[in-house]
Amino acid sequence: MTFNFAIVLKYQEALLLGLWMTLKLTLICILLGCALGFLLALARTSKSAILRGASSVYVEFFRGTPVLVQLFWIFFCLPLVLGVELSNLASGIIALTLYMGAISSETFRASLKAVGREQLDACVALGLSPFVRTTSVILPQAILRAAPTLLSNCVSLFKESALVSAVGMADLMFVGQNISNNTARPIEVLSVEGAMVPGPTALEIAESLKSHGLNVTGQHVKPGAKTAGQTIVDRAQALGADLIVKGAYTQSRLRQMIFGGVTRDLILSSPLPVLFSY
Repeated sequence: MTFNFAIVLKYQEALLLGLWMTLKLTLICILLGCALGFLLALARTSKSAILRGASSVYVEFFRGTPVLVQLFWIFFCLPLVLGVELSNLASGIIALTLYMGAISSETFRASLKAVGREQLDACVALGLSPFVRTTSVILPQAILRAAPTLLSNCVSLFKESALVSAVGMADLMFVGQNISNNTARPIEVLSVEGAMVPGPTALEIAESLKSHGLNVTGQHVKPGAKTAGQTIVDRAQALGADLIVKGAYTQSRLRQMIFGGVTRDLILSSPLPVLFSY
């Protein structure tokens, strides 16, 4: 069997239009989904049991059901329920936005918990309104801490966007499939299509952020700077302190606990135990 990749050049304009549609759809859903996810995170951390319960049900439902099923239900069933016509573009935006909101809400919820309590106390002391406090103090810090995981969520959404071809939307997958069917050259067309959109992994994104002075929690660090866990170990070993762990933990597990910031089961046998409190 011979391969002829030159045939793909005849359809480069159609492929580029499909790629532009995929990128446009992904960008719209990222913006809307992140906004929805932040609101869901606020609801899941609120004092109201109703808000916490409703948001938890939403997140678990949209995270636990296939995106393709959600897309089909919105495209075929929702117009019958509402009595309105929905285009394949509108259906795709709704389905992917709801999905992005569900997966990003957990990221924002974790980043909100990482914001220090003293930040909220300072806002109360300054008399800031809840809206100003959320948008000017909490949101910027939450986005910074959630950046690496959010980028991973965006990559996942980009890959899930290929599902909209199932409802006839002319994205890159739909265009490539039609071209491969008409030319009987699926290997060449689909291979070029895959090469057009190489998806970066979360590890590559995290490494890229580190090279620009950001660690995985979104905090600025100096190149070559030690983490808090490494500093604790170095200071303990310098004073000859013995590390004693409650439970049967191996040395690798011990270091994983320290470097991950999980030190609640860790005690240091040292004359100055407060020195190593973390």
